[in-house]
Amino acid sequence: MVHSPSFNGTHREYYLTQIEEAVSTIVGIAISAEEGYHRIISIGCLFSIALMDYFTDDFSKRQLILDLLLKHQRRTGWPASSVVQGLQDIQAIWANPNIWEGV
Repeated sequence: MVHSPSFNGTHREYYLTQIEEAVSTIVGIAISAEEGYHRIISIGCLFSIALMDYFTDDFSKRQLILDLLLKHQRRTGWPASSVVQGLQDIQAIWANPNIWEGV
């Protein structure tokens, strides 16, 4: 949706609403994940959401995503070093929203 030609045009609000609903669904599933393999899958989904900084500009949402990532990483133990590095990368992106300019 983000790369759709009309994203910045007339359908922008519709796409943003659809993305927000998808993010809420993914976060809800991650919150309710009880089995190890569900947590492992949700780590990737949550990490992807976190990289979409444009859609997670609310501090409470950011904190929830980070807390879920850490919780799932602690409970699964997988992949510890990748998740920790990823969290550091996410926090760097959030600290500098212009990090992608010129890339």
